[in-house]
Amino acid sequence: MTGEGRRRFIMALGLSLAGLARPVSARARRGRLDGAKLGLEPGATHDQSARLKAALTRAARLGAVLELPGGRIIARDVSISAPVRMTGRPGARLACAPGGEFLLACEKGPVEISNIAFDGRGATAGGERDGLLRVHDCRDLSIRRCAFSGGAGNGLVLTGCRGVVEGNRFSGHGRAAIFSIGGREVRITGNHVSDCANNGILVWQEDKRFDGSVVRGNVIRAIRADAGGDGPNGNGVNIFRAGGVTVAGNVIHDCAYSAVRDNSGDDCRILRNDCRDIGEAAIFVEFAFVNARVEDNRISRASAGIAVTNADHGGHGAIVRGNVIREVSPRISSPDVLGYGIWAEDRTLIENNVVEDASTAGLWLGWGKYLRDVTARGNILRRCGVGIAVSFAPGAGSAVITGNRIEAARKGAVIGFDHEKALTGDLLKADTKIPARLVIGANRASR
Repeated sequence: MTGEGRRRFIMALGLSLAGLARPVSARARRGRLDGAKLGLEPGATHDQSARLKAALTRAARLGAVLELPGGRIIARDVSISAPVRMTGRPGARLACAPGGEFLLACEKGPVEISNIAFDGRGATAGGERDGLLRVHDCRDLSIRRCAFSGGAGNGLVLTGCRGVVEGNRFSGHGRAAIFSIGGREVRITGNHVSDCANNGILVWQEDKRFDGSVVRGNVIRAIRADAGGDGPNGNGVNIFRAGGVTVAGNVIHDCAYSAVRDNSGDDCRILRNDCRDIGEAAIFVEFAFVNARVEDNRISRASAGIAVTNADHGGHGAIVRGNVIREVSPRISSPDVLGYGIWAEDRTLIENNVVEDASTAGLWLGWGKYLRDVTARGNILRRCGVGIAVSFAPGAGSAVITGNRIEAARKGAVIGFDHEKALTGDLLKADTKIPARLVIGANRASR
């Protein structure tokens, strides 16, 4: 090789090695736009809505991720109908300017937002579907590791979306933390929700239909019912008309009404939740639901345990199995019966549950004429007012009560009722006549 050839070879090799030595972090930062270089000023006291929208628009056009600098950026009512990919450096915060209805509204998507705090203390809109961050008609959603606080409405509102809401914190909202309506298979996992005025997490449909969302592994606490009512508010998780929803492995404490309330959602599963300090029934399955599974939950210090009710609205079909319910007695004033462990009316299997210290009854089967094909077997009921209350009202249907263990029931092991009025003595006594529609056998009662 000539001297000139060797020189060219060495130069080419040097350039190649220099390329290999380029820091990996520089490669990783390709496709990112620095918000500070696009005019965003963290810590400034003026409204930067126009600059934020321009930066998001440019990032969308380039297919890049907008990186917000650390510090507070004031904005309000920023709407964009384009892909939104945005992340924040440590301390990145979007703060709603006074009088703003929301911080950011995104349509279509994809929407990928992470590591940003949404401060809604200046947001004044408090309608049912108002929220600090609104996402509409997005089938590729990812909201991760963000913080949402304050505001008169909700924290995050999703309309017709599909995707993931994971590892975020929500607090101090005037309505709910997360409101998903009309969505499909939204995964709401690992979030922390606290101090909300009316609900924690809402999964709704406009009409009854399959939803398939999963609410798993969240911590939800301190949910009030400031807007009042007898159940639509005050819930940790509220399902409405949404089918196939799974609520599993959540820790839900200190709710004004229910930890989990399923109103007319078909084929929903409520599994392995830890529910404590609940104002009404901890788990409520009601109205026009079909086929619910309520299994392996832990409930303590509630006005009532589990209600599977509203046969008068067609609600029917449930498995209530393996739950442990302790310390239930009325904590609120209510015209309804409270203080029961498990309540069921129509085509329900109640199996292998433990109920202790229920002030009214361990199990309550039927209400007036609304009793049909309810089976209670293999349950352990300790220190309850009545072990099992079963409807003896005119028109009541069939029930099977077998293999239960009833200990220290103060008023009797199994008693027939017409609504709240006791009509019989203890049906486990040898001289008691039992109607043909009831099968009662192999139960053990002890004082």
